[in-house]
Amino acid sequence: MRDNSLSEVGRLTRVLVKHPREAFVSDEAIAAQWKLLNFSAAPAVARASEEFEAFVGILRGAGAQVDFLPADERTSLDSIYARMCKQDPDVVKVAVLGRQPADAVRVLNLVKSATKPTVGICMGDFGFPSRILGAKFG
Repeated sequence: MRDNSLSEVGRLTRVLVKHPREAFVSDEAIAAQWKLLNFSAAPAVARASEEFEAFVGILRGAGAQVDFLPADERTSLDSIYARMCKQDPDVVKVAVLGRQPADAVRVLNLVKSATKPTVGICMGDFGFPSRILGAKFG
């Protein structure tokens, strides 16, 4: 069997995820952090949890092994990106769904200010500018 762990096009066999309950830590953490991190609104934990469970179901349905990161009081709302950077990758890739025009700007700012080489892609109609300008910033 060929190892596709670093492939952009190979079959997805294993995925590391963090449940929104663990990523967001607490209602107090959300209230204290979402504006500082330039989120467009405070995360909706219930909705994020529903979407997360559906996503995990899709991954498992496709045959992928799903591993979960534990809760950690030391993390913030942006813990996934920070944790990826701590793994000393050659490149970090972040893909999100743009729900408003400002989301593309946030992705471009992340790429521009990243301390590790970072590819940022904002999907959907609102993310189009990030896909065109990403190479200029990253």
